[in-house]
Amino acid sequence: MSYARPDTTTLNAASADAGMVVIGVLHEAGIETLPLGANQVAVRTADLARLDKEQRAEVAKLAGGLPPEPATDPSTPPGDGGSEPPRSGAGSGREAWAAYATGLGLVVDTDLSRDQIIELVEAHR
Repeated sequence: MSYARPDTTTLNAASADAGMVVIGVLHEAGIETLPLGANQVAVRTADLARLDKEQRAEVAKLAGGLPPEPATDPSTPPGDGGSEPPRSGAGSGREAWAAYATGLGLVVDTDLSRDQIIELVEAHR
């Protein structure tokens, strides 16, 4: 599975264990993640600038590389998350709401349902 958003990078670790290490390093650097499966995680590309040299090397090794270092300022707060997904119909699924919540700077656990993510977004307002 891939998570395609212009401001997001999907990291693919070689194994589930490597994926857990990648997530740990990213969280250590204060980078929020969106788990996509046992070996994949999505992150805001600009947030990768928060990795120090050692962390960047470890993530690049375990995830098969990283994009070039972004030129944007990592201290910039997360964006507005784009347009809020509809509550019913096309584009109203869990993935859309998880992406929206992540864009707002919220951490979305993989075990949250679509309705729980909506509640999380509403509580954030």
